[in-house]
Amino acid sequence: MSVPRPEHPRPDFTRTPWLSLNGPWEFAFDDGDVGEREQWWQKADFPLSIVVPFPFESPASGIGDPAIHPVCWYRRTFSRPAFDRGRLRLNFGAVDYAARVWLNGVLIGEHEGGYVPFAFDLPTALVREENVLVVRVRDEVDKSQPRGKQSWEPEPSGTHYARCTGLWQPVWLEGWTQARLDDLRVTTDIQTGEVTVRGGVHGQAGHYRLLAAITAPDGAEVARSESAAEIADGAGTCEFRHRVAKPQLWSVESPNLYGLRLELRHGATVCDAVDSYFGLREVAAHDGKIWLNGSPCYQRLALDQGYFPGGIYAAETDDAYRRDIELAKACGFNGVRKHQKVEDPRFLYWADRLGFLVWGEMANSFEFSEIGRTRFEREWREVVRRDRNHPCIIVWTPFNESWGVREVGDNAEQQAFVERIVDLTRAEDPTRLICDNSGWQHVKTDICDIHDYAKTGDDFRQRWAGFSLDAETVPGPHKPAMAAGRKYAGQPIVISECGGIGMKQFQPAPGKKLTVYGAYMESPEDYLARYRGVMRAILDQPALCGFCYTQLTDIEGEVNGVLTFDRQPKVEPRLLAEINRGQPAAE
Repeated sequence: MSVPRPEHPRPDFTRTPWLSLNGPWEFAFDDGDVGEREQWWQKADFPLSIVVPFPFESPASGIGDPAIHPVCWYRRTFSRPAFDRGRLRLNFGAVDYAARVWLNGVLIGEHEGGYVPFAFDLPTALVREENVLVVRVRDEVDKSQPRGKQSWEPEPSGTHYARCTGLWQPVWLEGWTQARLDDLRVTTDIQTGEVTVRGGVHGQAGHYRLLAAITAPDGAEVARSESAAEIADGAGTCEFRHRVAKPQLWSVESPNLYGLRLELRHGATVCDAVDSYFGLREVAAHDGKIWLNGSPCYQRLALDQGYFPGGIYAAETDDAYRRDIELAKACGFNGVRKHQKVEDPRFLYWADRLGFLVWGEMANSFEFSEIGRTRFEREWREVVRRDRNHPCIIVWTPFNESWGVREVGDNAEQQAFVERIVDLTRAEDPTRLICDNSGWQHVKTDICDIHDYAKTGDDFRQRWAGFSLDAETVPGPHKPAMAAGRKYAGQPIVISECGGIGMKQFQPAPGKKLTVYGAYMESPEDYLARYRGVMRAILDQPALCGFCYTQLTDIEGEVNGVLTFDRQPKVEPRLLAEINRGQPAAE
């Protein structure tokens, strides 16, 4: 059997050499939660087999069991890699939700958070010629967990879909010696061409050198530099600065990417080597518009929930991520609002490569509690740190429709929490815009986005007639645009959910109840006419600077995608593109 998803999981942080641990693992459900008491990490085998990196609910996993199983176990063996020169790092792309990991019967670490990566440096004394790796996963049906669209009910329905439990992103090993690089942060200045690379270094105490090389989009080397790095008490920092002459900026039309090679050396020894990349671009918001590299950038987005045939949260192939972007672009969208899911880094890589905007959004929890706030804040910080080097991401959206902060409209404590998350996001990444609470009840935001599912263009025009950016209030068809005590201050306005139009020849998945936000049309001709009417009404409103159509694909009971769930266009993409690329009044 070939290894599923054989490509490197982190194109933005590729350490070589590396070894994929994807493929068949032994597997067991632990519905009685007896595994730790009975020390299952010592068991010789588990009764089932699962294909990693696919959740057990998915057909691609080889199990395909949609029932609730709060605890499960994974086991596999691996041989000591030939590249092991004294240090190995075990990486997990994402495990939903809480994981404990044993190597050769010894607990080496644990992690909580279903959308972010984690890794462990393997103790040298534990690594043998043949090794046993065991992972216990706990994923409760718990509203305090950031779960996004994953249903907490036994049978998913409506706008909440199939659950995703366990290892749903790749697992891999990497090698290093003495010291390693970590947590790279790349910032750029498009005016001066200055590139700053900061990172952490971990390992044995001592004096190290960081060698850095930058290559232009055409592959030619444009910079080479050396700087010092010091490690004391196991950790230190490194930094590299260079000014790129005649910078080639990243944009939707010209997604120029610079290559970055970093080597950490101790004397003549290369302790660690990492390949990455970056784009020079600048995002801003003023005068009622969103700007990219100094020019207005009208947002022509599709809502993308990141569910895939066969794998649920996990695409079966890397090409599936690329194909989604290519289809969206063919339909005239210049980006997506990733909805209630932190997407696989491979998707972001293709968005970087192909020139595709992304609004990065957190998967929300569904209760406001101390444990819910703690879980959310910790994981969201990890999300921003993982993805802040991707030029495709231009907006961070921590909350959607007040999920997890249901009383934020008039509750001072919940408003303060939203403010704190916005400030945390800004501290971790001051280079992007922040949309605090997508849809309504904004507290502290760079963008005032509104969810408006007007069924016709006339309905939309009537609601927005006469609105201008100097108005004191913004139309809120569902809930007030601003939370109590907060005033609209001229922020750019994007209709970040709209349309939701279905077509009667496309039915829900078997056993699922129909959910359509907008109209439900009889024919492709009626569908296009309604689509054109709604989208043209948005484009004609001079106070707006973008839209996000609901949605890119059908999912379970929702059949309002421009594509079916198996990614077949419902109408000719070029016909949608003619509408979506229409000239907006704002320009």
